[in-house]
Amino acid sequence: MVHSLLWDYYKFPGGGIEEQESNIDALIRETAEEAGLVVIKDSIKEYGYVHRIQKAKDEGFSVFVQDNFYYFCDVEDKVIEQRLDDYEGYERFTLELVDPKVAINANRNNGHDPKRKAMLEREAKVLEMLIEEGYFE
Repeated sequence: MVHSLLWDYYKFPGGGIEEQESNIDALIRETAEEAGLVVIKDSIKEYGYVHRIQKAKDEGFSVFVQDNFYYFCDVEDKVIEQRLDDYEGYERFTLELVDPKVAINANRNNGHDPKRKAMLEREAKVLEMLIEEGYFE
């Protein structure tokens, strides 16, 4: 997972889909940028998605809608240099192999940037589902 060393939370690599980019292309790009991992395209399998609707905080908008897609995939053995956005560099995003229960606990209990609360709970719930379905031993 990607670990924010500044706020001590864990997230799956991901981000916005650029114009004319497919979900799969965004998965490959974001995983390389945030985690420094090279996805093997033929290994990608859909897992599911989370559809989020909430009251918008930005003036002029009444509703915020976001779809978050999750995939399983294999990656190459090498790790490449991350290409972090400004905020990702500020938060010191770091690739980390972490026990899912440790990540869930960190996301729910550590002092975080309050703007990240919905995202952190979403990632915790996905990790819980993966545990329940037997993906971690």
